[in-house]
Amino acid sequence: MMAAGFIAIPATVSLAEKPAHANECREDDPRLGSLRRFFHAMNSPLEKLASVFINEADAHKLDWRLLPGLSFVESTGGRTAHGNNIFGWNNGKSTFRSIGEGIHVVADSLSNSPMYRDKGLIQKLQTYNRNPKYVNRVQTAMRQIEADGELFGLNSLMSLDGGFPGSLFRWAEPSQD
Repeated sequence: MMAAGFIAIPATVSLAEKPAHANECREDDPRLGSLRRFFHAMNSPLEKLASVFINEADAHKLDWRLLPGLSFVESTGGRTAHGNNIFGWNNGKSTFRSIGEGIHVVADSLSNSPMYRDKGLIQKLQTYNRNPKYVNRVQTAMRQIEADGELFGLNSLMSLDGGFPGSLFRWAEPSQD
């Protein structure tokens, strides 16, 4: 008697490698090019995950620039991240199996958690970090992403007044006019 069988070995595919969204970002989406160019210009390791940021933002009805903006303020675009936590989630204490998992968890929380649900962008950012300068820092990064490097010029983004620990970049503070 001969027996044949299969050994099932689970394949591990991180969320960063395969987003679980039906409407994935297309290569010709202008947001994808803008985000890739921004990450590339800032020497960020997140450039290859630009489509994941956009897919998660779209799936969770978030501004497409929010998640990358948060990642830049919190971990200089992933350069100072620990435990795949590019967002400083849970005061930097959370760890994720992959950066893609972290992007998904934060996007889902910003969209569905009672702490964030039904809040606009400013209110979400004020809840995320209560530092009065935080909203402006993230919005500055968001404007830079959308401007495709033209708003301030990529070199001057690094020399604006303001700043925060752990970042190689300095951000504009709100004017007191």
